[in-house]
Amino acid sequence: MEQRKLRNLFRKTGLNPRILLPMLFWAIGSHIGTAEPVVNSTLRPNVDQLSRYHASGELTTAVEVSSGKLTGPFFTIPAGGSNQCWIFRVGHNASDITDSTAKGVQIKLEGEHHCFHEGENSPNLLPLIHSTPPVDIANGANASISVWGGVSHPGRKHFDYYTVHQWATVKVLGQTLNLGLEDAVVEALHQIDDPGWEPAGETVGITEDLGAVITYLADTRRLRFTLPAITVLDSQGGGSGGIAPDYAADPVLRAPLILSEVAVPTNPDSQGWYHTGAGSVSLLDPEGAFNLHANFRQLRIRTQQHDSGPTSEGTARLMEGALVFDGTGYAPDHPEGSFLNRFIETNLLHNGLEKPLEYSLGLRFQTSQDLIAATDGFTRDAQEIPCNVFVCLLRNPDQEPEPEGLRIQRFEPIGGNQVRLQWNDPLPVMIEFSPWSSNADTGWLDWQELEGPVEGGEWSGLLPAGPNAGLLRLRSVQTDQE
Repeated sequence: MEQRKLRNLFRKTGLNPRILLPMLFWAIGSHIGTAEPVVNSTLRPNVDQLSRYHASGELTTAVEVSSGKLTGPFFTIPAGGSNQCWIFRVGHNASDITDSTAKGVQIKLEGEHHCFHEGENSPNLLPLIHSTPPVDIANGANASISVWGGVSHPGRKHFDYYTVHQWATVKVLGQTLNLGLEDAVVEALHQIDDPGWEPAGETVGITEDLGAVITYLADTRRLRFTLPAITVLDSQGGGSGGIAPDYAADPVLRAPLILSEVAVPTNPDSQGWYHTGAGSVSLLDPEGAFNLHANFRQLRIRTQQHDSGPTSEGTARLMEGALVFDGTGYAPDHPEGSFLNRFIETNLLHNGLEKPLEYSLGLRFQTSQDLIAATDGFTRDAQEIPCNVFVCLLRNPDQEPEPEGLRIQRFEPIGGNQVRLQWNDPLPVMIEFSPWSSNADTGWLDWQELEGPVEGGEWSGLLPAGPNAGLLRLRSVQTDQE
């Protein structure tokens, strides 16, 4: 019966079984015995706090040569101790694995933020990000790959920034292509959503004295930036006003800085700030050796009062982006002194900063003429107003400190009435539960002991049977602190 159905299928479709079946068996056989890609890593966190995370270690994806497209497995970075505020998964992709080259390589990162200030949601999901553009890496060659992202942390005006960087190398050993090999670094910050105004760090920019201008078109409500060649490349937030000696021959100087047009509303907020629509900034090498691209969700513009008269300035957090460059075309043997290497170390990974939580990668512009007055509140045209534009770190010192005292860092249902708790103190605590009551809003709670004393900062157990909506708390055995 089944053979007759199969013959009828071939007859109706016109397919020749003498051709089709050998092709089918070849296709199946070509995948039998093909090894799945494997990810290996020594990535481990050395900082894992509510407001900061930092991990480093080797990251390598091993894949069979000539195996085509690679969607690499994720490596989940293990906890560094009893407390785990951040969880990250990292890996590699490639559009084609040949016998000697990984083509279209990307690094990818996703995660969760589990610790929180009072009033914030937890966990906060950190969506998957990929580096772009993809880069080809031949056997024995390398490329610098960085990608960053950021999302608001609901509950308060806070922002979670996260990034991964690796100098990725390819090495072919027999029938295995190894991608990555060198150390990767994962960094995350939990910050106030306002990036601040004070410029700092490695800075690329253009100044008004060499022709940088802003034009505003009222009929389309678009703000347009005309930016000639780069005139500022320093480590002072643009404060030098020129090219630092270390960067006098840096290849970055051959690239145009491109800032997209942005839409401007005609109504400011209650504090006089105008909030534009989303935009982007790019640094694109005409020779193709490096590519920096970043997006912002808004550019905030306001009038500034000075002794010499009113001016205007605007800032934006560069909330997501990528920086990719190859080790041959931009930085042979990746010397640490190149601008983009220092940009990664300082502006993306916050190395060498005394208070990294205060700094965000951003965009800043200034005009010596008041842009808001010149456009009558963005209601009429203004042509070619001179400006300075910088991509740099922005500093906001008004960060919230790490909460002190005993606090739950993670709450995880694990099936049925079972839950898992993690908290920030290894000393003995009592774990207590209070069900909701009609008088809960007046402060009456019926606290019941679930377990204790419990040491080590972690516990798994059962909530009371029956309706278990309510509150959990920890109480220190030694200090009675809650």
